[in-house]
Amino acid sequence: MKLLEPAFMSFIRKKRLLLYIFCIAIMLGVIMVILNYREYLENFYNNEIENNIKNRTIFVSNNNYDNVDLDEITNLNNVEKCEYFFNTLNVNIYGKKYNLQSNILIDENKIIKGKNCESDDIEVVIPNSVENADNLLEKYINIEYNKSILSVKVVGIYNDDIRQNYCYISNGAIKELIKNDKNVINCSSCLVVIDQYKNLEYIIQLLKEKNLSANLYNTNGLNDIKTYKTVSIIFDLLIIIIFIFIYATLLIIVSNILNEEKKDIAILKALGYNQSHIIKIIFYRLSYIILISFGISFFIQIYLEKIFSFHLMKIINLEINYNLGLKLINYGILFVLLIFLIFIISLKSGKKVKLIDTIILLKE
Repeated sequence: MKLLEPAFMSFIRKKRLLLYIFCIAIMLGVIMVILNYREYLENFYNNEIENNIKNRTIFVSNNNYDNVDLDEITNLNNVEKCEYFFNTLNVNIYGKKYNLQSNILIDENKIIKGKNCESDDIEVVIPNSVENADNLLEKYINIEYNKSILSVKVVGIYNDDIRQNYCYISNGAIKELIKNDKNVINCSSCLVVIDQYKNLEYIIQLLKEKNLSANLYNTNGLNDIKTYKTVSIIFDLLIIIIFIFIYATLLIIVSNILNEEKKDIAILKALGYNQSHIIKIIFYRLSYIILISFGISFFIQIYLEKIFSFHLMKIINLEINYNLGLKLINYGILFVLLIFLIFIISLKSGKKVKLIDTIILLKE
């Protein structure tokens, strides 16, 4: 191929090509940033939204106000756990106000120390926002509610990053509270946790067929899910649009090559090179352009990510951490798609190469 390289060296030296390379590099840098942000959003969606236990929890009540049969619901496929509805209580712990809720609603992946409550024991999981929380682990604390005091063992500490000050108690602790106030439990309604978010609609429909009222417990998650899906669609459209621009830019480069280097092509034809040889030249030339652009795009991506991360931290206090392995996979897929793109463009250029009349060009 060394004999073929001089054919287009004059075009390589033109400043216009450098501009094309820089434009492609910018577009690739933007695609890389979008892919990384999309990957982060997908992980965030799965970990913080879809897998959030509150978004997999259904509030179920009996339409005739009779007691809900927990065993019947628990035996349904895809039901992870079920418990009578426990009203959130406002309690005092060491003189400070906290919200007390059943541990059925705690995300176990947020527990940073210790473990979740055992159902039959009198235990509690506290937020890390509690003063000296670490020192309270495996110790007993007093929870004050309606002038009654309940002594419970702290078995876990969870990350209360949004400072809601919830403490989560076991079913055994709830039974102790019932002794002083039966109204904390509503036996005609319950909370049902589904194993996977995708099974929600199926279970809700199944419960309604049993003449039970069933609705999503936390509707705030729906807005987050809609937002994620909308942003994902926008990102996908942006990637498609940018790819169209890259495709158009490469077509312009090929068009310039064929228009400005007709004599070189004619000489190659006169030397015995056929159409496939010319297509290979174009393919290799575009490959060099893509490789150079791809290399420059890494620096553009790093710069853009620093700008976006700075503004995100400033506006919503959100720090994005990328998975290096997934980034490399995305880069690999992107590079393969680009090679496929220039392969298609090179093949399409064969029609124009065929139209170049060697004898007429040599006479010019």
